[in-house]
Amino acid sequence: MDGEDLDIADNSYDVALCSLGLLYYPDPLQGLTEMYRVLKTTGRAVAAVWGKRKNCGWGSIFPIIESRIKSDVCPLFFQLGTGNLLEHSFVQAGFKDIKCERISTHLHFDS
Repeated sequence: MDGEDLDIADNSYDVALCSLGLLYYPDPLQGLTEMYRVLKTTGRAVAAVWGKRKNCGWGSIFPIIESRIKSDVCPLFFQLGTGNLLEHSFVQAGFKDIKCERISTHLHFDS
């Protein structure tokens, strides 16, 4: 279903989890607003987003992609991870008692 227009009753869920999904929303704030609406008053929400683009391990391929594909999508993937934008978006959506934490991790693959 459309994450910006959830077909779910208000105050229905205890938890909302979005792992690297907000970056695909045309309007991430609307998605968070819907998340807030469907959560119970005691509910909790968690979202993970990419951090700064310059810290991404795939950074060396971005110039190759951008030389061949004209798109605004790639910069949008990292938008919510810059500054305090994610926290600010949660506030705008109505959330309170917000805790943001930046983590660093490395992905390892066998091949």
